[in-house]
Amino acid sequence: MARTTVEKRVTDLENALMQMVYQSRQTDIRFAAFVDEMTDFKNEMATFKNETKVYMERLDNITADMNRKWGELANKMGTIAEDIVAPGFPFLIEKTFNFSVEDIGVRRRIKDKKGNSWEFDVVARAGEYLFIIDVKSSYNKIEYIKYFYEVLLPKAKELLPEFKIREYRLVGCIASFRLDDSIIYKASEMGILAISLGGSYLNFLNFEEVRSNL
Repeated sequence: MARTTVEKRVTDLENALMQMVYQSRQTDIRFAAFVDEMTDFKNEMATFKNETKVYMERLDNITADMNRKWGELANKMGTIAEDIVAPGFPFLIEKTFNFSVEDIGVRRRIKDKKGNSWEFDVVARAGEYLFIIDVKSSYNKIEYIKYFYEVLLPKAKELLPEFKIREYRLVGCIASFRLDDSIIYKASEMGILAISLGGSYLNFLNFEEVRSNL
């Protein structure tokens, strides 16, 4: 009787151990399947991310190429200031400053007392401000902005008849299809507003950095 009881307990123990082994094996199988699924998901996400990155890079390249070609075409025709900047600038001013441009002109040419001719791409009068906009299809040299800041802006204040009537607050702006970060940084340092062309039409790129000087 005692032997039978022991044998039964051993059998029960073996069955219990077998059940544990079986359950453990099932758990291992399910876990392995889960790991495989997560690996597949991770690979799919990585592929999706890479494909999205490639797509965005292609889109950026297409946009940059279109802006470049647009700028080159407009530059060859000499119409960036007339056809792009001047029509859009009043909307930009109204959106940003909440007042209207009263007068705007393109390619203002004025001679100084020595007979030298000076040209200002866009001149716009709005409220207490007089905006002088220097326009280039590609504003990619620090020398451009230095010349604008050190030479053209003082000449504008000296020669433009508007300043003989009223002491406007002179605001320099540069506008281009391509503005490198270094140019934007230099513009902010000088208190000059940088305007991007294309995309959402005209946009100030550094208004928050410059607004305290306006």
